[in-house]
Amino acid sequence: MISLKNKVLDTIEEKEIEPKPEWKFTVHSWLLWASVGLSILFGALAFSIIIFFSVNGDWDVLARIPNRVSFIFFTLPYAWLIATIVALVFTEHQYRQTRDAYRHRYSLTIFGVFLATTALGFIFYYVGIGQMLDAQLERLPGYEQVINPRVGMWNMVQEGRLAGKIIEVLDEKEIVMMDSQRNIWLVTFEEGTEVPETLLTSGKRVRLLGRSLTKEEFKAKRILPWIAHEPDRLRIERLKFVPGMKE
Repeated sequence: MISLKNKVLDTIEEKEIEPKPEWKFTVHSWLLWASVGLSILFGALAFSIIIFFSVNGDWDVLARIPNRVSFIFFTLPYAWLIATIVALVFTEHQYRQTRDAYRHRYSLTIFGVFLATTALGFIFYYVGIGQMLDAQLERLPGYEQVINPRVGMWNMVQEGRLAGKIIEVLDEKEIVMMDSQRNIWLVTFEEGTEVPETLLTSGKRVRLLGRSLTKEEFKAKRILPWIAHEPDRLRIERLKFVPGMKE
């Protein structure tokens, strides 16, 4: 009776199978671990932007916005959420291909990947990397329609919302502003509107609530910073040296 060992040896000899060199297994292992690390990194970056969007949502004016449910629905960061989920799934899949994967239970692997991604995501958010990445990507065509629809939702003067960058301060009640579509607006403030001096600065990005008077004039009853969260506004000041950084 032919033993299993002899069968294997006969098959190897018959098919002229040659063992692969050890360096190929080593390189393959390195590539697997590199893909795991890169996937976690990508997922963490996406998650940091989700945190940034969530913290800087329009919670401060939500009660004043008509159709607030649809406003929230259309400003959720779906693209970054999908990117985070894809990164988590890919990371788990790649890790299961490594030599050490069999040592850990599937549930522990899922938990470990999730924990690493979210923990790193919070760190990236805290140091401003998610905010910086969003500012860089905002220059890409179609970004506000696909990735960050909040910009487009604040460019709806027919619903009393306008946002953009102040390009000139005429006086404490009148400014000239450019919206995300590069349209120029003359903005005047209603009587009694509180206008913080810190916002009346050329180059500052702001949100406005009010009503349009003409295609070029807007009457504002409230002005707010584009970035709502104070620590994030301060962080922007520290990151202004980065090329392309926007407020």
